[in-house]
Amino acid sequence: MSFHELTQYINRYQVHSYSKLKRHIVIRHEDFKRIQHRFKPTKTVFHWWRPTWRSTDRLRHWHAVKFDEFVELHCDFGNLNRHYLLGLLHLFVDVLGYMTWCFLRHGKPWHKRDFSHLKDIKTHHPFHLANVFSARIGLCLLDSKLSHKKTA
Repeated sequence: MSFHELTQYINRYQVHSYSKLKRHIVIRHEDFKRIQHRFKPTKTVFHWWRPTWRSTDRLRHWHAVKFDEFVELHCDFGNLNRHYLLGLLHLFVDVLGYMTWCFLRHGKPWHKRDFSHLKDIKTHHPFHLANVFSARIGLCLLDSKLSHKKTA
């Protein structure tokens, strides 16, 4: 499986995505298990107590971090699992840049992940979040039309 195919799989099974300087994608752990053979376990200073994996690509690679029943993935540069010099490249390009951005944005060199709102979603349908979002917009529009008619 190439980096591009891995990216397509991750995008297809995402249940949530957000941007904190770079894009982070959240998928369910059971969906990650299907591609876990493409990753190697790794330990990091920031996630030494939780399972993390890096894809086997050299430069651009996916870094996966497990949070409860979810796995958060983001694309990094310089795979320290392949060579320590690539790890130094990763330190300067990704880690220090990200910590600086978090410090300037949040006043601390990290941000707390909270995926509790995703635990209520029980379906694996890929368009479920889009449907929920559309339904909420529809309800808001309907509510605004009804309240507009009451005031008229």
